[in-house]
Amino acid sequence: MLKIKKKLVALEMERCQRKIEHKDCSKIDQKIKEQKEIFESCCKKD
Repeated sequence: MLKIKKKLVALEMERCQRKIEHKDCSKIDQKIKEQKEIFESCCKKD
C-alpha cells in the first residue's frame, strides 16, 4: 500500500513537471488513473 502511495506521488510530480514544460500529460494521467484504481481496490479489501 505504501508503494502505491509513493508511486502516485512520483507520478503527480512528473505530471507537474511536464505541465511546466508544456508537454503532453496524457500518458502520465493514464498511469495515475490506473494507480488510483489499484489503491482504491486495496483500500476496499481492508
